[in-house]
This record gives sequence, C-alpha cells and structure tokens, in this order.
Amino acid sequence: MSLKNALYELKEALVNQELGQSEEAFIHELENKNNLSSGALVFYFNTLMILTMNNLENSSQNPEDTKKINRKWTKNEIEFMFEYIKVRQEEGALNITEILEETAHLLNRGYQSVNYKYYSILKANEKKQASNQNHYQFTTITHKDVPVTA
Repeated sequence: MSLKNALYELKEALVNQELGQSEEAFIHELENKNNLSSGALVFYFNTLMILTMNNLENSSQNPEDTKKINRKWTKNEIEFMFEYIKVRQEEGALNITEILEETAHLLNRGYQSVNYKYYSILKANEKKQASNQNHYQFTTITHKDVPVTA
C-alpha cells in the first residue's frame, strides 16, 4: 500500500500546486515516509506532472464546453498503467480490479476505459505470442539414454 499512498499524495500535491521549488526534497520525503527505495517515485512524478499539465491545457481551452471528450491514450499513460500494475502486484496487491480502479483515479480516466485498454493490450500481446509459437523445437536423446536398443 505504500506506493499507492505515496502516489495519491504526489498527485494531490501536483493538482493543488503545493510543490514549489523543492520537488526533489518532496519526492525524497515521500519515499522515506512510505518506505520506498530511493528514486522509486521519479518515473511516476514525471508522468503525473505531464498528465497534469495536459489536463490543465485541455480544461483551459474549452471552459464553456461541458461535453465529455474521449481522449486518446498516450504512450506515457500506457507505460504508467503497466508499471503501476506491475509494482503493485509485486507489493502483494492481487486484486486486479482494485489496481485498475486505482490506476483510473491516478490517470483521471474512467474505470471502464482503463479496464478496456488493459485487457485489449493483453489480448493483442497474447495473439502476437500465439502466432510466434508455430515454430517447432526438436529435442534429441543421446544414445546412452535410450532405454532399449535394437
């Protein structure tokens, strides 16, 4: 749960613009507070910073437009999603639904969007691996291991 708590605090600080000039100190303090290794939050910080800036740009462009817009997934969001899922599973969180909900919250996306993207990428990777498994592998047995010789 330490990564989850650290990222929620990090996102809240980014949204409320509470970091000021001490970004490195804030990240280091969060890592120490949540028992994370040094440098563990740098990737997440950079990604969340980019996403926050993009969200601010999008919201400032159309303030009177209240219609919900379907945003395309960026490479950074996909990398963030898979990295977060991998690390959370290494921490011991086994419920993928819960992890996907956390990811949706961190990325400011709907759960269904995150769920669909995750499973569609997994399915595409499985198809790619299945097409690569048409190769045959032959194993030979040495003459001394053959139980019966004629």
